[in-house]
Amino acid sequence: MDRIAICHLSGCWIWTGKVDSRGYARVKRNGRRFQVHRFAYEIIIGEIDENLQCDHACRIRHCVNPFHLEPVTARTNVQRGFAAKINFEIAEKIREEYASDKNMTQQKLADKYGLFRTSISFIIRGVNWARSEEEIASNVTNNRRKLFSTAQVKEIINLLDKGRTQSSIASEFGCTQYTIWKIKAGKY
Repeated sequence: MDRIAICHLSGCWIWTGKVDSRGYARVKRNGRRFQVHRFAYEIIIGEIDENLQCDHACRIRHCVNPFHLEPVTARTNVQRGFAAKINFEIAEKIREEYASDKNMTQQKLADKYGLFRTSISFIIRGVNWARSEEEIASNVTNNRRKLFSTAQVKEIINLLDKGRTQSSIASEFGCTQYTIWKIKAGKY
């Protein structure tokens, strides 16, 4: 547990150890490499068929929370990965549908848009796909997560491009390394 940071806003268990070139948490034991998220799932929830992959409902590859994972086929995993079919306009439409229809559930929206219910929840709560720059700028903090204006995000990206470490930038801006990673990955 010393390599896991809990994100209280999203519920993600962020792996703070080494990640591979694709952003997945991995460890090496007895000369063999393990995917940490798969290992966590199998220990806490149960065995996964060797022909299945773990799909991250949160879309955060180094999240090792087994409750954010679903065993799926490789094809399903790839198709869901391309669920970058969400943009600000669609996210706003999802929020409007949820707010205007008392019979609308997050699961119905997830089925309609081909997403996880968790993803719909994140959109509705503004964790992902914040409504506007004004919404971001007006909230200085939200559940311990520092929110930045577009100008601040650009400044952070500039510092990253100049070779500054995520740790030093996080200290300077008073946020977590995970927030800096999200900015770097274009997920903020």
